[in-house]
Parts: sequence; structure tokens; C-alpha cells
Amino acid sequence: MPFSFDDTRWPHVVMTVVGSITADEEDAFSQQSTDLPLRGERYTAIVDISEAATPTPRFMRLQAAAQKRRDTELAAQCAGIAFVVRSPMIRGALKAILYLQPLPCPQTVVRTRDEAESWVSEALPQPQSSN
Repeated sequence: MPFSFDDTRWPHVVMTVVGSITADEEDAFSQQSTDLPLRGERYTAIVDISEAATPTPRFMRLQAAAQKRRDTELAAQCAGIAFVVRSPMIRGALKAILYLQPLPCPQTVVRTRDEAESWVSEALPQPQSSN
């Protein structure tokens, strides 16, 4: 499958898209990302699209509709979303889009997964275990 959804380090979630995804995969990706705020806990998300093909207009509509449906929950539950985009041109375009139409939670657009990991760790620090 060209996308993965890793929530094994909850409350930090990583969604990765590689190449192109089918309409069914677009639906699954959109549903999984939309369901995150429904868990009722603060979380962060990394959306790694550094190796993704250009998204289809249908996928962009799905994501926009999903965000609108969960705007209130996203604002309350999501501590931040980091988008990983390798291309400087696409990174700049996404930053412009998010400036004009910001998400209801903190967001950033970065070049590498390491930058994203660092950013989400600051957005939602994990409590230190007491030993």
C-alpha cells in the first residue's frame, strides 16, 4: 500500500504517502486522519509526503471536507501537524496555502522527517517517566 498510518507511538502519529494512491486508498487515508480527534486525547501528526506523487483534486477535496467536518475537534485535540515536503517549490506552495487557509491547530512545513519529529516533540512533549 502506498500509504501508511503509524499510531504505535500514540499520541504521535505518522502518516506517510509514497507515490500515487487509488481512490479507495484516498478514502481510507482521509477516514483515518479524520478519526484521530475522535480518540479524545491530544495528539500530534506528521504527514510525510516527501515521496508522494502530486495529489489528485479528489484527494484534496476529501481532505478539505474532512477538516471542515472535524474543525472543532481538530482545534481541541491536535497539538500540531508537521508536513514533510522535500521539494522547495511544493514546500513553498503548501506554506502559502496554509497561510491563506490555516488549519485550526498549529502547523509547520519542513524538509525532513527529523525536523518534523523535533517540531511535534516540542508541540506535545511527553511526560518523563519517574524511575
